[in-house]
Amino acid sequence: MRADEVRDAIVAAVEATAVDSKASSTDVFKYLEPGLREVAMARDRVFTVDVVDPPLRAKRIFVNDLYECAWTLNVFYTDVPGIQDRIMLDTERISQKLEALARDSLEIQLIMVGPADLTLTDGQIVGSISLTTTYRLTAGV
Repeated sequence: MRADEVRDAIVAAVEATAVDSKASSTDVFKYLEPGLREVAMARDRVFTVDVVDPPLRAKRIFVNDLYECAWTLNVFYTDVPGIQDRIMLDTERISQKLEALARDSLEIQLIMVGPADLTLTDGQIVGSISLTTTYRLTAGV
């Protein structure tokens, strides 16, 4: 597995996350590609996954094929009544999906979720979750 595949697994897990209350049938988590970001106009539950610390060999005593990479998951919401409840419920569901990646993948060894943060900007609330992944570098290098 390579770092871009880890990111793709994170994206797939978030997009597969069910939501408790939908404003419409299209109210789902939707990934916003880097380079195509118009986050100021993003609808609810649009998200980004940004690398914070590029992949490096995991800090272990013995040389191995494990690598670590840190990410920030940002989910964008419109500031409307009841939004805090939606954010809290979404964060619970997202964290469960992300933590399952290590259980369900042979190559992702560990995913640490947290801490989280909320930022209010121009009528939007951005929910940010820190992620650290440890994965087995298995191909392509």
